[in-house]
Amino acid sequence: MEVPAAFESRNSSAFNHAAASAAAGAGAAAPVAGDAPVAAQEPTAVGNAPARPADQAAAASNPAPASAPGPFVVTLERYDGNDAEVVVPAGITKIGSRAFTNNRYVRHVVLPEGLREIDDEAFSSCVNMRSVKIPDTVERIGTGAFKGCWRLESVVVPAGVRTLGERTFARCRSLASAQLPDGLTANGEGCFPHCGQVEIPK
Repeated sequence: MEVPAAFESRNSSAFNHAAASAAAGAGAAAPVAGDAPVAAQEPTAVGNAPARPADQAAAASNPAPASAPGPFVVTLERYDGNDAEVVVPAGITKIGSRAFTNNRYVRHVVLPEGLREIDDEAFSSCVNMRSVKIPDTVERIGTGAFKGCWRLESVVVPAGVRTLGERTFARCRSLASAQLPDGLTANGEGCFPHCGQVEIPK
């Protein structure tokens, strides 16, 4: 997966990506962007000799995959840029642990559709971050993910999230509102300690 060129031109060394890894069996190669799906092939004859019945049976029982095995996890390991507004590139499925920690430049973050996880302390101590747009595809927000984001003013937790990690929004002093999904199973006090005026819907 490539970071969009426009983003690279502003912050060519800002992002470091973990290699994509498949949950399928060992030895499966990760796909290269742009590759066409590999179709199953019949065993071919060598010279004038016909394909052996054993080869035909093996091909029938073990066809080549029509697409790459999955699911893949593409992790944003670290952001070291100095942009005030950061749009994380499409294709990232996980924001890694402490990926943005202690970044004092970031003020507004837009996370991509298809993102599934925000890991522990991913944005901790981003003291100047005022807003973050979390897509509906996110399923997990880890422990202390936004801890110490002093200027974060509001947050909308998407419907797919069922559990918030401990102290997810601890010490978000400016947090005035938090919109939480109906099916959330988390201790509000444990997720929002020392948040001043935040109103948590029941």
